[in-house]
Amino acid sequence: MSSEESPQAPRRGRNPFPLLAGLALLVAVAGGVWWFVMVRPAQSLAENTISKVERFLGGLMGNRGQITRLDSSSLLKVSDVGELALMEFDLKVNKEIRSEQVVIGPLTSTKNLRMEGRFKVKIGYDITSGLTVGYNEQGQAIIQGLGEPKVLSAEMESVKTVEDKSGIWNKVNKKDRDQLVNQLRLQAIRDVKESGMLKQMDSLMQQNMKALLGVEDIQIEPVLESSVIP
Repeated sequence: MSSEESPQAPRRGRNPFPLLAGLALLVAVAGGVWWFVMVRPAQSLAENTISKVERFLGGLMGNRGQITRLDSSSLLKVSDVGELALMEFDLKVNKEIRSEQVVIGPLTSTKNLRMEGRFKVKIGYDITSGLTVGYNEQGQAIIQGLGEPKVLSAEMESVKTVEDKSGIWNKVNKKDRDQLVNQLRLQAIRDVKESGMLKQMDSLMQQNMKALLGVEDIQIEPVLESSVIP
């Protein structure tokens, strides 16, 4: 007795859709986790850092100038400031003029003028062209438009004559006094430059910016790039 073989049902091909859908979901979940765990905190940190820099610069500027964020939230543009004075102090300077004039033979006539001036000195940076602070596209901390620190002003508050001695044929005159007053101001500026105070202030400024931006090295360029000039 022969047995009849029942026909086998045709096999269906395995549907890859659930596998692909699961894989896509896994990628989406992984991407979301990456965004919230790595990217978003990094962006928030950068935004918080730039906010600190913004407050710091705002405090230095007082009510002058404007601080705006460029297209990238990692760059700040400072404009309409002019001069940024970071230190102001009083300075006393002494200067003298001594002149000996031959009258005849060994006979001479000597005049001596010594004056003391008190000045109100301001030192800082000239940022008339503006300033850019933050991170470039490579993530490097930068400051553009920050040149060398300088004596911004040396305003004479008072002047007094310490010594005024005229010779019989060599008198102290108004021209001598005006010349010495001008030399007092130049001497005040020279004293500040030679004291090392400008270098100390520049170093302190860089240290503060490094600390605010959270870096050990910062790229300082004295001239703004044309793309970010206000």
